[in-house]
Amino acid sequence: MAGKLLHDPVAALRRLRAGGVVALPTEAVFGLHCLPGDADAVARLRTLKRRPSRQGLILVADSLASVAPWLQTGALPRARIEARRLRPVTWLLPAGPACPEWVHGSLPEVAVRITHMPLLRAFCTASGGALVSTSANRRGWPPARTARQVQEQFGDRLDGILDAPVGGAARVSELRRLDGTVLR
Repeated sequence: MAGKLLHDPVAALRRLRAGGVVALPTEAVFGLHCLPGDADAVARLRTLKRRPSRQGLILVADSLASVAPWLQTGALPRARIEARRLRPVTWLLPAGPACPEWVHGSLPEVAVRITHMPLLRAFCTASGGALVSTSANRRGWPPARTARQVQEQFGDRLDGILDAPVGGAARVSELRRLDGTVLR
């Protein structure tokens, strides 16, 4: 079947661990995901998304501790970053020297979202704590909100699409700087 529609989260996890790019439901829309330490998978995700390497990608994580090795963590407001909110928040945090350039691009910051969505959080935990995440849509198209919409946009170019509902958020995450400035 085109787009490798999956109904088993374990099958989707296996494909991620094998270096695949998999579409998973997030809090508001579907996202394209891969392991952040896999440069080839990230490059493939960028190609699928048509996202230039100079632009950063989001790390979605089960906790701030999971991405701490890739951050300059000195004075981070951990409680504020990890707080549960009605609308998810993606934070621009200072990238540390160990953060791969293929994740943060040419930016001094890396985008991090701590997810509280049970399915996505479980995928993060089972994948070492974090995944690269970007909305599942081609440039200029609206973000996909169903597995079928992901299939329509990407066909069979993904390693899998988990057919499960997105979370209850009405909109994609806010984007904030550490000082609280809302960018989106």
